[in-house]
Amino acid sequence: DPDWLTAVEARIQASSYVSVVVGRTTGLAAEIAAIRERGLLEHTLFVIPPLSAAEAADRWNRVATILGVAGGLPADDHGTVLVRFTGERTTFYRGESRDDFTYETAIDAALAP
Repeated sequence: DPDWLTAVEARIQASSYVSVVVGRTTGLAAEIAAIRERGLLEHTLFVIPPLSAAEAADRWNRVATILGVAGGLPADDHGTVLVRFTGERTTFYRGESRDDFTYETAIDAALAP
C-alpha cells in the first residue's frame, strides 16, 4: 500500500503516545523520521519484541543507529522490553524475561507521571 506512511503519520499526529515495535521493516526509518519531525520522540515507547537476546540487540542497535544515539543492547540481554527517551536521557525498562507481565509493568512505569 503506497499510502501506508500517510496513514502512520496521521495516527502519530493524533496520538498522545506512540509505540513502535522494533522490527526489521524498511519502513522503520521513515516511521522514526515522522515521529522526530513532529517532535514526539519523548512520547514514543520503543517496544522490543520477545526474541532471542542476539536478535533483540540487533534490532535495537539498528534503531539506535537510525536515531544517532549511543546505548546499544548487549547480545546477552534477555530482559530489556522497552526503551524511552526523555530529554537527553535514554531509559531501558527491563525485567527477568520478555513476558506479558514484564511488558505491562514496563509500560506502566514508562507512562507514570
